Amino acid sequence: MNRTSRFFRSLLSGYGTSCVVAACSLVSVSIAFRHFSATEFGLWALVFQINSYLLLADFGVSNAVGRFLMDWKDQRPSRSFGAIFIAGFFLCLVQAGFVIVLALLVACWGPDIFRISPGLQGDFRFLIITQAMISCLLMPFRVFTFALVAYGRFDWINLGGMLGQVFSLAGFAWGIQQGWGIRSYLVGTTLETVLAASVLWAANHRLGLAPKKTEWSRPSLEIFQKILKYGRDMFMVLIGGRLVYGSQALLLARFASLEQVAIWSVGSKMFVFLRELSAQVGQASGPLLIELYQQGDSRKAVSMMQHLVSAGSGLAAIFGSILIFWNGAFVQAWTHGKIKWDSELDFFLALLLLLLGCLPVLIHVTGMTKNLEKFRWASLSEGSLFIVLASPAIFGFGIIGMVLCQLLSALLIGWFFVSLVLGDFNRAHGTHVHFPLGVLLVWTTPLLLAFVLKSLILAEFSAGLTVGSTCFVWMVVFLLFIPSLLKFQAQILKHLGSFRSFLYLTSLSSRFFSKLKDL
Repeated sequence: MNRTSRFFRSLLSGYGTSCVVAACSLVSVSIAFRHFSATEFGLWALVFQINSYLLLADFGVSNAVGRFLMDWKDQRPSRSFGAIFIAGFFLCLVQAGFVIVLALLVACWGPDIFRISPGLQGDFRFLIITQAMISCLLMPFRVFTFALVAYGRFDWINLGGMLGQVFSLAGFAWGIQQGWGIRSYLVGTTLETVLAASVLWAANHRLGLAPKKTEWSRPSLEIFQKILKYGRDMFMVLIGGRLVYGSQALLLARFASLEQVAIWSVGSKMFVFLRELSAQVGQASGPLLIELYQQGDSRKAVSMMQHLVSAGSGLAAIFGSILIFWNGAFVQAWTHGKIKWDSELDFFLALLLLLLGCLPVLIHVTGMTKNLEKFRWASLSEGSLFIVLASPAIFGFGIIGMVLCQLLSALLIGWFFVSLVLGDFNRAHGTHVHFPLGVLLVWTTPLLLAFVLKSLILAEFSAGLTVGSTCFVWMVVFLLFIPSLLKFQAQILKHLGSFRSFLYLTSLSSRFFSKLKDL
């Protein structure tokens, strides 16, 4: 299978997985709100986020093993490929032991840290320990995931995700029928884990991922050191990302309440879904870009990267407009009015979605060169800044304060450090990869228009589906005009500089609004 086929299969299957996950989430939350209180639902959301932190005991090994397998996958049979594969398997076993130990510690001290009420502390401890044990069942099979990533076969990974979600929902519904309450989630996660392991085993049998007998080789100390060194850097990157995008429930539980955890968990579902859709371009393109770079075609890789950034940010702008128009009504209908969600939050989340639309592709320059030194500090600094700002902001402003801190951290740290990393790459390879400031400024305009239309028109005319659909159609029409402005971006950034570019693009947008008003 050629590179293009792998890319599109990974991309389309990723979109399919995101849709299945969203559909299953819709059904599961509807079931949960019929049988659980908001506090119980918030407890599960908290446990789920804590478990995602426990899985960071991977220490970046999964990314490291996958990246080093890429270096040898085209030279098989290779004893180096076999040694790295076996090293990854043993490190997964060690990781499982770390996860269990950490889960026991969280079960002991977690109720006091997160202020869990006495009536729910037993459920909290049981869920934490059992969920960690279920996650550990999949650990030995994760080595096949590393190999699938190395070969760019995300379609198999996405297939496991789709089937796992369906069986997870079925198991959860069955547990509810048996009267097991909030612990019914564990039935679903158990089935999901078994399905994921089965798909990985089938992928190994079909694609021959595991080393053949002629490739078996005892991993040397040097291989473990290389994996752990790269994994250390990636671990810092993952920690930073987890602090920014995986700490909301923890912060709200600590500084607000489990009810606020439930509000965030439900109200941000569409944002998470659309973020996953936007990220599929970056995820699917990673192995393709790295393969081009390894073959010495760095200029082609850079050119493709720039096109993917433009496509990713454009998709993010479209998804952001959908979020602004529909999320409020979606949350109200989904929870039958039990959850109140501020529409201002959707605008700030849409801006964050736009920023995240281009970053996943740009950071592949670190995967190409295997140099994560600056990027690890960027990610860790962004996560630390978010925690420092969000902790007091939740006291004064609640969820909206937390979202603003998330957006501010991404702008102040993520943008700045990514620009530094791209500058180093350009100087070393004679290329011109840049952070697309002009593109982001242009795409911000339709998001602002969407927010104004939603706030003024929909509020005034009671937000019917007809009015909402009309506004969304106008939104798409406006987006179609944007490419005619983007062709001036390179000249603008080159000759005028970022600030003057912003003024110029603003004047172009104003002229467009004038013409639109004349129509």
